[in-house]
Amino acid sequence: MNLLYNYTISPVADAWKRRWPSDEDLHQALHEIPEVFRFFQHCEQHQIRASYIEPSRIQRGDTVLISAPQERCNPSYRESASPQMEAHFEVAESIFDYIRKKAPHGPNFTARSLDPNDPSHRDICRDLEANVMDARVELTPEQTLDWKAGMELANRLEQVGGGYCEDLAHIGKLFAWREYPDSPVELVRILNGRHTFLVIGRDQNSDLRDYRTWGDHCLVCDPWAGKYYPAWAIETELYNYLHDMMDSIPGSSLLYPYVRRFDPKTQSLICEDPVSPDIKQAILAGQDIPASNLYG
Repeated sequence: MNLLYNYTISPVADAWKRRWPSDEDLHQALHEIPEVFRFFQHCEQHQIRASYIEPSRIQRGDTVLISAPQERCNPSYRESASPQMEAHFEVAESIFDYIRKKAPHGPNFTARSLDPNDPSHRDICRDLEANVMDARVELTPEQTLDWKAGMELANRLEQVGGGYCEDLAHIGKLFAWREYPDSPVELVRILNGRHTFLVIGRDQNSDLRDYRTWGDHCLVCDPWAGKYYPAWAIETELYNYLHDMMDSIPGSSLLYPYVRRFDPKTQSLICEDPVSPDIKQAILAGQDIPASNLYG
């Protein structure tokens, strides 16, 4: 507990005194200390190095993801789901099952939850992180916007057995295009953020940049985060990746993502342009299809 005190109470108070010099402002700011305390307590519990984090930068809800969620979907979301949403749930489950089979050891927190008692577990995670980076650097940023190059990258990462958020979403989208051609499955990115995921069943007449218009039956499918949920729950469920944090276990040095809740005041979402069935088939057939309109 002394370690936690040194990381939180004293530094937080000093930082906030500098930021809010008046007693009234400081009194209000200090109400957030329990939230900061919980963040560092979580890190210490899971042996995550956090001493370099400036306490005054921690916001309410910030956390470090350690393992995949126990449930892919909150049961309450399924209790009153419409038939259309139930169909989208099934597509999401199939996407998750496929990704778990093809890319089971993504270099993120989901890999840590597979079999932590396996003595070779950490070695596998470290090797996969290196292999995924090797697979990704073979393509330039411009090439990743090309459909054919994107498919080649997805195939490489399937062979490696892992990928980052955009990689896993791309693998899942191509699978859904093959197996569920009548279900609209699209990539979405956080603008002014660092995360990519899928949506299923977006209203095709809705605004690509306004998730509030995507419809009551639109489902977020986030393979990297290991969960799916209705689009109307985005402001509750969606988190943005900030950076990795390293564990403090001797000889380990695994990385875990530090994430922050999506902030609609400073961030927005952008869905890729709709793709016609003919173009989808051409992409799946490996034809050269420019993606000049992607995220237009």
